[in-house]
Parts: sequence; C-alpha cells; structure tokens
Amino acid sequence: INWLEKYTLAPNKKTEFDFRLVILNTSSSKIFIDIIRKINYLVENNTSEVSVVWYYEIEDEDIHETALQYQEFCKAKFDIIGTHHNLIE
Repeated sequence: INWLEKYTLAPNKKTEFDFRLVILNTSSSKIFIDIIRKINYLVENNTSEVSVVWYYEIEDEDIHETALQYQEFCKAKFDIIGTHHNLIE
C-alpha cells in the first residue's frame, strides 16, 4: 500500500484501477478497504479523475457480492464486469 500512498501525492490526471480477483480472504479484504480509502482521498481532493473496474468470474457470486459492497463504499466511478474467462490465465 506504500506505493499507493506515494502515488496520492502526485497522481496522474486520470487513474484507473483494474481488479481481477479469484480469491478474497480477510487479509486481502482489509487491504482493499485501505486501497478504496486512498481512492476516495483522490476523488475528494480532485487530484485525479479516478475509476475502478472490478472483473469477476460470473460463477463466483462471493466475489461479485464483495464487489457490490466495495462499490457502495467507493466514491469513484466503479464498474463491475462479469466474465466467463478464467481470470488467472
């Protein structure tokens, strides 16, 4: 998360975060909360036009549900895209 902290000090005009997860556990969930807080910071301070794209395998309802929860918490444009493709190829 240190790289993201540094990035918030001098971000690009546009920033897109692409997430492609196949497993999400408690530890990684906590990290994602921190990442979304940093994204919210960028949005709140108008330092970057931020968007999030969260890809998930359509068969994985748990990851989809998690994405929906993060979407509510995130202040950036947040798209959730289901795919039939294996995300770990």
